[in-house]
Amino acid sequence: MQPPSSFHTFLRSVSRLLAAGMLVVVPLSSTLAEETPAEPIPEEELEQVEEVQLPFGLEWGMTGTRISEMLKASTARIKDRKLREEVEVWTITGLQRAGLKHALFSLRENELVEVELQYEYPDWDGEKYKSFFEQVRGNVEQRHGKGTITVNTSSPNADVIQTVLGYQWNQPETSVRLFFYGAVRDEDTYHSVSLHYLKR
Repeated sequence: MQPPSSFHTFLRSVSRLLAAGMLVVVPLSSTLAEETPAEPIPEEELEQVEEVQLPFGLEWGMTGTRISEMLKASTARIKDRKLREEVEVWTITGLQRAGLKHALFSLRENELVEVELQYEYPDWDGEKYKSFFEQVRGNVEQRHGKGTITVNTSSPNADVIQTVLGYQWNQPETSVRLFFYGAVRDEDTYHSVSLHYLKR
């Protein structure tokens, strides 16, 4: 199954709501384990939280020219470029990271403001995706503290049952967001895990 056309639109909508300070928390009715929003990090633990570093040596504010130069020196390539609401989005393939299908680099006024990593394993079933999601969440929490659930829903959309689970970690300069997405229609299934870094 290919991802329903509403998938990326949905995640972009969630990101806009989060950026506006509006959390989307929906009661869970899926097979994912029910969890409650994380408590704020205790002050005594703040010093142990690492500063978020962007992947692949990227930095906020990098220009398109600088990013292009970095990509030319690697195995990665720009697959396409699209303009979305005054933000130019580059689809990057060939980045060396296990299970990474592609990355999306978003530039506003020619400066990097968002990085999205989209993971897909063709041979994995839903349970393996959930396990991978929990592994990534654990790795992020080990470095940056407990995350907060931002979306947690399983509901039908036409003849497709869609499940979305998302977490968020906020720091002064960067917000990190992790999503699990699953879609089931009869015997067809589609799953994806995406990790987002957003400039605040």
